[in-house]
Amino acid sequence: MEKAEEKFLAMKKIYTTLLGMFADEMKQEELEKDECYGCAYGKCGPCIGICYKSMKA
Repeated sequence: MEKAEEKFLAMKKIYTTLLGMFADEMKQEELEKDECYGCAYGKCGPCIGICYKSMKA
C-alpha cells in the first residue's frame, strides 16, 4: 500500500510540474506576440509609451 501511494505521489508531482511548465510556456508565447517584446526601454523599466512603437504610429 505504501509503495502504491509513493508511486502515486511521484506521478502527481511529475504531472503538476509538466502542467506548470506548459502554462509558463504559454505565458511566454503570449508575451513574445506583444509589439513591445524586446524593446530596449522595456527591458530596464515599465512601459510609459515613449518608444519606437508610439513614434511610428
